[in-house]
Amino acid sequence: MGLSRRDFLNLNNFTAFSAEMGSLCVAHVGEFSVETQDSPFFEHFHSLTIPIKALIQPPADGIVLKTTPVDQDSYDVEGFKTFIGQSHLDPKALSTHSHDVKISQAKLLAIAGGEKNVEVRVISAAGNYVHNFLISASPMTLATIRKQATKE
Repeated sequence: MGLSRRDFLNLNNFTAFSAEMGSLCVAHVGEFSVETQDSPFFEHFHSLTIPIKALIQPPADGIVLKTTPVDQDSYDVEGFKTFIGQSHLDPKALSTHSHDVKISQAKLLAIAGGEKNVEVRVISAAGNYVHNFLISASPMTLATIRKQATKE
């Protein structure tokens, strides 16, 4: 059974393939991944991996994380070409770009508190909206947060 890169990332970094059993099994790794929901320019996706420790003890200034580069299996090739023609951006750089994502302490607390679809917008260096993430912690992540809170 082969998994594409996109399928693997969609498993939220909680799932590992077991060659001996030929099945998928859960393996806690201290982080989880989400993918972008949309882009106003051309359809393309990024994944973002969030460390659970940032939800357990959210820093006062929040955190800045980097997305994966553009998912090469799912982006809109024709939309990409049109956007390059309009924007005159470097196609090589754009086809492999990633983003820095700032998540405030308030957003981290909302995610850690179990709020569903906490929106985190990705804003470019030029100040433009480029993506959004709708983040919901999984039940396993929420249980991990509760367990750590009782230790402190």
